[in-house]
Amino acid sequence: MWLCMNPSSATDELDDATSRKLTRHSRRLNFGRLFLLNVMDYRATDPVQLPEGEERSVENLEHIRRCARRSDCVALAYGGLRQNPRWIEYANDALEICRRAPICRVATNRDGSPRHPRRFPAIFELQAQ
Repeated sequence: MWLCMNPSSATDELDDATSRKLTRHSRRLNFGRLFLLNVMDYRATDPVQLPEGEERSVENLEHIRRCARRSDCVALAYGGLRQNPRWIEYANDALEICRRAPICRVATNRDGSPRHPRRFPAIFELQAQ
């Protein structure tokens, strides 16, 4: 399971560059299936376009929980969250409910957050959290 953050233009029916990249990496890493989830309900190609206020719902957290229970690994890939302190809270809440599965990441940003997929190297191995 990849736990990401906006921006994105992908849907459950249409891929974008990030979802295509994660699909390629998942195949290369021999994942049996792929769950691609966002910390928040909303998506936008620019985080400034996200609605103010409650950007995530209880339903989104429950969806993350269900997918994490079915996953052998939860790979954090939500990038830096400095733009909005609430996003850090949302990421921490999502991380907390994923604790039953091993947590990993590709790399870490300077601020300690997991690197976003657009910043992944071409070849990598997942690192334990």
